Amino acid sequence: MNYFGDDQVVGQILGYMRVIRQSIAKGKEVRGIIVADDFDERLKYAVAELPNVRLKRYIAKFEFQEVVPQLEAMTSFECFEIIMGSLTYKQSLV
Repeated sequence: MNYFGDDQVVGQILGYMRVIRQSIAKGKEVRGIIVADDFDERLKYAVAELPNVRLKRYIAKFEFQEVVPQLEAMTSFECFEIIMGSLTYKQSLV
């Protein structure tokens, strides 16, 4: 899933910053960070005028590792229990 930052986010973060400044910060500096995997140009221009707001791009990297199950000898009853447990679980999702 991609999270794309657009210029509507500026109003949202400024509102949050105002609430924090009034209720928690008690006069201290408040900074805002907008995190997304990409940003539109209007947002970049808007944030350039806001010294206490920064943009941070996230980069997600995944590594996959093969899992080879080590099957042990099972009785037919144990196999039946596994299959029935799987069916019960799938039915509960429906």
